[in-house]
Amino acid sequence: MNGYTTTEGFNTQKLPELKAWRESDIVRLEFGYELVEAAGEDVEPAIKYESVDIQGDFTYGKAVSEIIRAKYSADETEAITANYIKTATQGEELDEEKREEYIAEYQAYQDRRAYAKEIAQKAVELIQ
Repeated sequence: MNGYTTTEGFNTQKLPELKAWRESDIVRLEFGYELVEAAGEDVEPAIKYESVDIQGDFTYGKAVSEIIRAKYSADETEAITANYIKTATQGEELDEEKREEYIAEYQAYQDRRAYAKEIAQKAVELIQ
């Protein structure tokens, strides 16, 4: 889930990489902070971030999964994977543009997985 907040209380030159805390039986992670410039003179800049809640036992694996699922549903993951497999097994049947699209989608998904693992590891260090 994406969230927005004002810049109040933030050093906009050095935004946090991750905030993690416990609320009862939930661990809340906020990450991917970025400054969103004002759209007009009367509008203040804001800070955009992603947020996930992990209920129950907090583990590295659950954190990785929730961070990935915040961007890709199970159906999207399955489609991306199937399309990528198609490029390897039936690549000659695809036009080059479609093949490149499927490969790019898969790479973006893999980048998200790597990012999720990095954030989850840092979250584990903060929470436990």
